[in-house]
Amino acid sequence: MLITTTKTYGLTGNVEYVSEKIEKVTLAKDWNYTIDTKEPYCFISNKYFNRNGVVDSVVYLNKDSILLSKVLYNYNNDDNKGIFSIQYNNIGKKIYENICVNQEDSIAYFKTINADNKDIESKSWTKIVNNKTVWQKSENVKSKLISEWIYKIDNNGQDIEIKTKNSFDKKQNINIVKIKYIEYDKCGNWTKRIEFNDSDKNASLVKTRLIKYYE
Repeated sequence: MLITTTKTYGLTGNVEYVSEKIEKVTLAKDWNYTIDTKEPYCFISNKYFNRNGVVDSVVYLNKDSILLSKVLYNYNNDDNKGIFSIQYNNIGKKIYENICVNQEDSIAYFKTINADNKDIESKSWTKIVNNKTVWQKSENVKSKLISEWIYKIDNNGQDIEIKTKNSFDKKQNINIVKIKYIEYDKCGNWTKRIEFNDSDKNASLVKTRLIKYYE
């Protein structure tokens, strides 16, 4: 089964958890920026890893650190099929099951199932090469929106560009985001990066990571 580890996120060292905050900013010169207050956006995700470097859970919070949802991962299946992860809402109710349908070569195929009515909410495909995600595709079953992400990775295994394609009703929108790394910690993991579009610097994002390591 496809296993999500610290290497999937480009992390080195014995990482216990990573708290990542995403904020919308306006870029200035020399990679300085200001937080967008007109259309503020802030989202926090906390990823927890066991001592083998495998992700156990991910917690999502809003700008006030109020719980939005939680995802628990399951790696007890040996046949590359079955429940991969379960998502719970902010009061602990199960809302989605992410099922691994099959895995061929380096591409894993998933279905997200509504926990209440068992309807298929979405289908997705993920391709991982050398522990890094290089391509993803998602199809919303109800809206028919198809999204595709293509990741460009440098020689150090870091994302440097993300191309997003959104297709709906025979129309397609393409957005290319470039990545500038600003700060690193003592273990060489990045702790701050800026994601920007050359055509619209006012819609940039800054991602800040707080990383804790096992002692």
